[in-house]
Amino acid sequence: MTDLRVAVVGCGGMGTIHARNLTALGLGEVVTFADAVPEKAAALQAAVGTGTVSTDIRRAIEDPSIQAVVIATHHDSHPDYAVMAANAGKHILIEKPLALTVTAAQRIVEAVVANDVQLMVGFQARFAPLVTRAKVFLPQSLVSTGQMIDPRWGEASWAQSPDRGGANVISQGVHTFDLLSYFHDSEPVAIAAGGGAFTHPGSALIDSTVCTIYYANGSTASAVIGDFGPAHHVKKSFYQLFDGEGKSATIYGYFAGLTLGDGKETREATTVAQLSPEEQDDYTGYRALMREFAASVGEGQPIRTGATAQDGLLATALAIGAFTSIRERRIVDLADLG
Repeated sequence: MTDLRVAVVGCGGMGTIHARNLTALGLGEVVTFADAVPEKAAALQAAVGTGTVSTDIRRAIEDPSIQAVVIATHHDSHPDYAVMAANAGKHILIEKPLALTVTAAQRIVEAVVANDVQLMVGFQARFAPLVTRAKVFLPQSLVSTGQMIDPRWGEASWAQSPDRGGANVISQGVHTFDLLSYFHDSEPVAIAAGGGAFTHPGSALIDSTVCTIYYANGSTASAVIGDFGPAHHVKKSFYQLFDGEGKSATIYGYFAGLTLGDGKETREATTVAQLSPEEQDDYTGYRALMREFAASVGEGQPIRTGATAQDGLLATALAIGAFTSIRERRIVDLADLG
């Protein structure tokens, strides 16, 4: 157990998940629940049973008694809160996407580096047990496909708004962009994409895309992202990985199923029902993410599996690059977006 003392900023769905995991796992204490809507903060504080409630987010972040801040607010507020936390010397667990623009994401990276603090992005899929098995079996993908497909998002959803959420491709698709980069173990350098406002005609936001990602090591991935589903067979999230030497891995059912192949026949097929009870309880990886974050802060361990600020920047750059590629009908060099 660590003595990690945390402020949770943003007490909606993801703030609730992180606060509950931190306390349930005995990893630390939530000192302050901060939200612009006091009823949300009060409800989460009552559910967790520790800490105080505040609507003063700056004060919560700069509280000298805390070591870390969980930022689980709307996407547009991430840069200001993350920079504020870094400048106050706090370690940061921040929900995805890191930011809605490359410039804003770069601000966060620069603040984290300048203040020598840890930042982990909430890409929990890296910690899913079946993702871990796939990564061990096939450490570096040569060619892969990945998808994140939802039913159509409603117009009233804050994540669909241009200023706060940015629509599906950047709001949620960054999970796929990040996980593909994790599987390829290489930095993405360019992207070519097609797509548009398929499910929200007339919107200025791009909600659907099919794209090709080029990595520095010469490998390539394909991503399919949007809210044009549901995907009834393989479900919301699906990945196929190939190492080019006969090995393959297929992850399906939103991290609930895995098939490994060795080039001749199926080597192993695993479903969530075959996992240990502990793994079943965390088959999407949220608890393991919190464990690594707490260890990185409380015990000074480096981030090993989790996504760093730089990883978050690259995921945002892929989304922005996809938008640029769609609108300008060209391959986009990610280095040109900064």
